[in-house]
Amino acid sequence: RPAFGLDDINQRCLLFESRAEADEVETARRLAADLGDAAWIGNASAMYAGLPEAIRCGDLSATAGRQERLGPSVPWLDAARVRARAPALAARVAEVLAQHGGQVVLVTVGVQHLLGANGTSGFLQSLEDSGFAVARLDNSHTCEHSTFSAKGTKELDQCFAPLDRVQPKSCDQFKVEWADILGKDTMQGRSKVSSDCRSCVRPDVARSCTCSIRWRNDTRFKELCRNTSVGGVEGKVYELDLFRNPGSKEEGPSTAEKNVRGIFMNCYASSCDIPLLEETETRIWYSSDPTLSFGKVTV
Repeated sequence: RPAFGLDDINQRCLLFESRAEADEVETARRLAADLGDAAWIGNASAMYAGLPEAIRCGDLSATAGRQERLGPSVPWLDAARVRARAPALAARVAEVLAQHGGQVVLVTVGVQHLLGANGTSGFLQSLEDSGFAVARLDNSHTCEHSTFSAKGTKELDQCFAPLDRVQPKSCDQFKVEWADILGKDTMQGRSKVSSDCRSCVRPDVARSCTCSIRWRNDTRFKELCRNTSVGGVEGKVYELDLFRNPGSKEEGPSTAEKNVRGIFMNCYASSCDIPLLEETETRIWYSSDPTLSFGKVTV
């Protein structure tokens, strides 16, 4: 049931952030030129057609000639970058095994981490360097049916949590218990009003603005939160502020700074790491708002 990642999205972003602006511009120009070149597209199609054989053999040299004609790799497939990520992935595997002692752990990685030159792989080599025994299984290998059951990433509401930082167990336990207490009645009689947010957050408003949400009939919710204790840890009420394009001096519906204060009122355990909550809530915002280019949530 549990499902966790090996590397955080921040690591993926670093593949781009570590590149100079001139490199980004050059990559964009090259891709634009390549995608308009019939010969390049033909080579690319042939290379990808040959990938099943390369995957079966575990050796990218089967497509080496095609790769050379395609030119430099895009950043996320660059061999040097893939190799550079290998030690961190192996370290994460060791960490997960330590967290789940005595259990069999299934790990999945992108095929680029398993394909190497002449049968070698940076990820597999990093596992061996960390003390793991690495062997390819044949068709005779069988796995026992698992009877293990536990709350998974989705049930713990950790799908967007950074992998390299964890909340105290009491924070996660409180979150699960609080969700069960609220059930479907998440508002608990509350309502929210604002006299200025409607004119601020409209998609056609091009100027910078700040507005505030006021909560009404929130006494029952606040008392329920403060009187809820899980494992000796009590709840605490927080309001969340959303900042779109924080610090922007530009004007435009998608580029102007827009701040909405108090848009959400939530109950968290008093033991929760607030900066980590802010990071997680910001990621949730990105996942649910395709128009968001730069945002920040404060708790």
